[in-house]
Amino acid sequence: MSYRILLGATAVALALCVVANPRKEFNAAYRAYGEAVAESNFGEAATHAGEALRLGREVLSPDSPEIAILAFNHGFALAKAGRVSEAYRALLEARGLVEKALGQDAVEIVQVEVELAHTSSPGEARRHFDNALALASLHHGEESEFVADLKVEGATQILTDGTAELLAGAARTYDRLARTDKLALARYWLGQRHLDDDRYREAIEPMSAVVAANPGDRELVLMARTKLVEVFERLGERDRATEHCLAIGSARGFTRHESYKPLYVPDPVYPEELGPDAGIGSVTVEFTVDAEGYVRHPLVVGSRGGGAFSSAALALAEGIRFAPQFVDDQPLAVPGVRHTIVFSPD
Repeated sequence: MSYRILLGATAVALALCVVANPRKEFNAAYRAYGEAVAESNFGEAATHAGEALRLGREVLSPDSPEIAILAFNHGFALAKAGRVSEAYRALLEARGLVEKALGQDAVEIVQVEVELAHTSSPGEARRHFDNALALASLHHGEESEFVADLKVEGATQILTDGTAELLAGAARTYDRLARTDKLALARYWLGQRHLDDDRYREAIEPMSAVVAANPGDRELVLMARTKLVEVFERLGERDRATEHCLAIGSARGFTRHESYKPLYVPDPVYPEELGPDAGIGSVTVEFTVDAEGYVRHPLVVGSRGGGAFSSAALALAEGIRFAPQFVDDQPLAVPGVRHTIVFSPD
């Protein structure tokens, strides 16, 4: 399931604004572009969009909004086809054409700047995104749902720095507008951002809010609980993780051994006594998962690389957490669970 939040106005909708032209070649190229986009065949779409732009320049006024839209379509299709550097150049041209035809503060520039941000280097992406955000705020209002959606897209799809502030701002807007579905997503991504930045304490509140709100998206709640297991394990507060291990296990019921995966595995630490020349080691450990998801009685049942890896694997195994198995609404201990741990000197 995808949790990407899209802008309210899409490039395809923008493309439909082009007026029909009697020239058959232009009409055919433009129609082929639309069909290719509808089928998500963006390689062909880019070719047809480029041809429609070339022909459009022959039959339409050079300063018309239609030419600007055709140029945007071309850059959009190139980006979707993975031809990023070409897309960026085409979108820069499109932005200039939109500004010339509709004005420097035209709302249509928001979408162009967003696509430029998607196709540019990190430093340039920030500049393009900030331009889009400023224009969106001007036209829709700083506290609008449109701007909140844009903040989430920027934080989850475009930017790597300064995203927590964007997500927190979006969450406040969704809360005020009572958009509970989007609020849950914004809180989840905010918690994930804190987790990615090793700010474990700060991740607790937004992830807990997702769980407490109990949105209709059951999978999102389970994902938030899984993240909370990781947070509390990393903080050494294992008892606080247990509530979430039990809740996940109860929701999932019984899982066959071969698909029984841990919720959290500590990062493997390469044995200090071994130099990098020792290479990669792997150890398979067998253990019992108790009724609270803790690992009990780990034993090495297979290894490659030597005894130092086996000792490290046994120590690590005790820090693994599972969602316990549930049968008839009761958590049960599960013996004979196996997990392979790989140690790399990198």
